[in-house]
Amino acid sequence: MSPDRLREFSRKELENLARRQGVPNVRQLRKQELIEALVSPSPSASA
Repeated sequence: MSPDRLREFSRKELENLARRQGVPNVRQLRKQELIEALVSPSPSASA
């Protein structure tokens, strides 16, 4: 998903997506950091 599309999501929606993708410390990340974490390739996606 593109960063522009992710910016349309609420912070809570981004947190839920990040949790599902295994991003650690979701509650401590700012919205932009959540977007960056979701856009970057995750190690769990390759497993």
